[in-house]
Amino acid sequence: MVVCIIGTTLFIHLTTMFCILVPWLWPLRTLLSKLSFLVLNASTSLLLINYYLCIVSNPGTVYSYYQPPPETALELTPVMDYLEVDPATDVLSPHYCHSCQRYKPPRAHHCRYCSRCILRMDHHCSWIANCVGHGNQAHFIRFLFWSCISCWCCVLVIVARLEVVLVGAVRGHSNLEMESGELIIVCMNVVVLTPMVTMVSMLFYNQIQLLLTNETTIENLKKNRYSSYSYAGRRVDLNENPYDLGNWFENVQQVLGENPLFWLLPNFQFHSKPSWSGVSGDEEVWHRDGHWFPIGTHVQRILHE
Repeated sequence: MVVCIIGTTLFIHLTTMFCILVPWLWPLRTLLSKLSFLVLNASTSLLLINYYLCIVSNPGTVYSYYQPPPETALELTPVMDYLEVDPATDVLSPHYCHSCQRYKPPRAHHCRYCSRCILRMDHHCSWIANCVGHGNQAHFIRFLFWSCISCWCCVLVIVARLEVVLVGAVRGHSNLEMESGELIIVCMNVVVLTPMVTMVSMLFYNQIQLLLTNETTIENLKKNRYSSYSYAGRRVDLNENPYDLGNWFENVQQVLGENPLFWLLPNFQFHSKPSWSGVSGDEEVWHRDGHWFPIGTHVQRILHE
C-alpha cells in the first residue's frame, strides 16, 4: 500500500507538471503560472515529507511500568480515565489491557495489527502501515492537508487546460488543440484523481472535525458505550467528551502544537504535550507525555458540583 501511494502520487505530480503544465505555460511569464508551479511542487514535497514521518514515527508506546495515578495526585490535577467491566468479577475497574497484561493510560487502546497499546490511539491506517496516535497524528493531519492541496491543484490545472482547449475549439484556434499524448495523460489523471480527491478530502474533513473537539476516531465511535469514567477515586458518568477544552484553538494545540505558525509545517521532533500544573517529578510515569490529558473546565465544574 505504501509503495502504491508513493507511486500514484509521483505519477500524478510528474505527469501534471511535465506533460500538461510546463508544455502549456512554459516559460512561466505570468504570476498565475508561477504560482501554480510553486504551489504544485511545494504541496507535493510537503505531502511526501509528512507521509514519511507518518510511517517512521512511533505513534506512542505505553511505558511498561505504567500504573494508574494515585488519588493524592488526582486531587491536584484533574485526570480522567475510562472504567471497564472486569470479566472475572463483573466489577468496574481501571482501563486494563488483557493482551499486554498491563494498565492502559487514558485514551490508549490496544491495536491488534501492531500487537501493542498505542497512546491516544486514533485508528490503524493501512495507508501508512502504522497506527495513528499521540506521536504521529500531527504528521497524519498535515499529510492529509497537503494531499488535498496537491490533488486539488492538479485538478485545477487539468480543468484550466481543458477550458483553454474547448474555448480554442469553439473559436477555431487550431494552435490551442490538445495533442493525442497529452489527451491520454489528462484522461488517465482524471480517472486516478477522481477517487483520490474524494477519499482524501472526506478523510481530512473527518480528521478536522475530530481535531476541533479534541476527540479521536475511536472515542467518536464508542462515545455512547464509554460513559463511565474514573476521577479522583470515584466513578463519574458523563454524556459528553471530557477532553474537549471548550475552545477549538486549545483543542488544535493539543495535537499540532502551541504555535499556529508551525501547524502545517513538518516537525521531526514534535510530540504534543499538555500543560502541567500541580504535580512535578519525573518519577511519576503517569504524567509523562501522552500518558495523561487535560479535561475541559466545563467538565471540571460538573465534577465538583
